[in-house]
Amino acid sequence: MIDFHKELAKFDFATAGTELTDFHSETIHIIEAVATAFKRIGKEVNHTNIQLEDFFALQSEETDKDKHIAEQNRTLAVMKDQMMSLVHGLIATMDMLEDVYRYSLYNEQNSWGEQMRLLWHKAAANMLLLGITRIEGEDTPFDARIHTAVQTLDNNDVANGLVLDVLRSGYIYNLQVLRKAQVVVNKINGAGDNE
Repeated sequence: MIDFHKELAKFDFATAGTELTDFHSETIHIIEAVATAFKRIGKEVNHTNIQLEDFFALQSEETDKDKHIAEQNRTLAVMKDQMMSLVHGLIATMDMLEDVYRYSLYNEQNSWGEQMRLLWHKAAANMLLLGITRIEGEDTPFDARIHTAVQTLDNNDVANGLVLDVLRSGYIYNLQVLRKAQVVVNKINGAGDNE
């Protein structure tokens, strides 16, 4: 039987052929090249991980921004609804004032009627400051965009299509017609049926 330990002890690796030494040197170079490639790959992976973390952080911020914008839009919509409720409430109040004003016009009692006229014009000026424009149009041509004819009269002394009287004022808020003015329009029989 062969004793491998004795045989290996007899073998002198230092005096082995150059083939084994060359193979050993090439292996070291290959291992060093692989180790260098792994280092480079490790650095790239680390760099990629940092970029991914930055990307996910930005994405999270964008998601938070989108949520914040959506919340702000909902709040803005609620505020617009509340503003329109206030505007409609103000218009309802103005309608009551208009009833008293129009009553005073037809039942003139000196100073009381004059006071109502002043109050009516002052209220219109205050509403303009709030962005609300009152539509009346007495003695102006009828305009279907801002007037609704609820009654017509036949007066040959006045131009056809002229607004003779305003029964209920209309209102514009932020360039939007909230309500057209209800008016009495002059329509001379046989004249301008297509007007």
